[in-house]
Amino acid sequence: MSQVPPSAPLPADSEEAVLDTNTPVPYRSPLPVVQLAILCAVRLMDPVTFTQIFPYINQFLTRLHLVEDQSQIGFYSGLVLISIYQWAKLSENIGRRPIVVGGTFVLAFATTVLGLSSSLWTILLSRALAGLCSGNAAVLHSVLGELTDSTNQHIAFPLYGLFWPLGSILGPILGGSLANPADKYPTLFGYQFFRDFPYFLPCLSAGLFAFATATTAAIYLKETSHIGYALAIAGTSSIAIQVLLLPSLLTVFGHAKLYNFSMFMWPLTYLFMPFLHLVADSPVALWTGIACLLTLSRVACLAYSVSMVLVKEHAPSPLALGQSNGLQVSKWNLEFFGQSPG
Repeated sequence: MSQVPPSAPLPADSEEAVLDTNTPVPYRSPLPVVQLAILCAVRLMDPVTFTQIFPYINQFLTRLHLVEDQSQIGFYSGLVLISIYQWAKLSENIGRRPIVVGGTFVLAFATTVLGLSSSLWTILLSRALAGLCSGNAAVLHSVLGELTDSTNQHIAFPLYGLFWPLGSILGPILGGSLANPADKYPTLFGYQFFRDFPYFLPCLSAGLFAFATATTAAIYLKETSHIGYALAIAGTSSIAIQVLLLPSLLTVFGHAKLYNFSMFMWPLTYLFMPFLHLVADSPVALWTGIACLLTLSRVACLAYSVSMVLVKEHAPSPLALGQSNGLQVSKWNLEFFGQSPG
């Protein structure tokens, strides 16, 4: 058995490292660059449109002659600045993309209108509208979380996080540079319009940036939450069944039979739901299956409408109809809470 001389370097200690070609390289999901860029741009618009008013808000309000005591201007400035933010729960119901795109479009409109305001109330209304539709932070966080995973989020999240402080820097620079353009840049903006509305230009500029961002998001941003599409299918199916089918079904079939048939659809809906996994690889087959299941659930929901007819028909007397409906609703509530987790 040969021995390695003491002076000979061991393979692991040599300058040429020995690579283990049998060890697989850990997989890393590619960074969604385009989607991340859109999210960062939308994230940037919130602080830009919000903070661009900071450099001139006191002068803006002073021009409106709200109070004789100029020391009270600070109170009104604060009133304007706090009439803002937030929402996001709606994105769970109609999808992330409509909230992000629609909110940014309205933010662009409200910011532009702010520059044309001539009273405190119009300022407050424009800021309130901007605040109502610019609370995209929670929605954007959700989109970012759905676009990334544990292998690339350490890059995406810090990069995304830079754009709020960046917008907080760019906003005041934009507002301070473009306010009163007729005085600062008379060659370009020496028109009476800019003297009558000296703060329109910074609002317009921020609004145009937001509009361009919203347009880009409308074209390229992908929907990451399909809840909205599913609920839209369910709602459409429900309307069609209630309007087109229910009157005929109530006439042709007995109310009790239709109620029993509708209630039987509930276990069938839940029975077939796990089978969607079998077609998960095919988007067309998957959405066809979802549409069928949601339509089936809407047929099951007919039981609630039919039950109101049954209660009316079988109430002991017209005077007891209110109590009968109350018992029915109480039963629904008990069933609902009885099925809730915990």
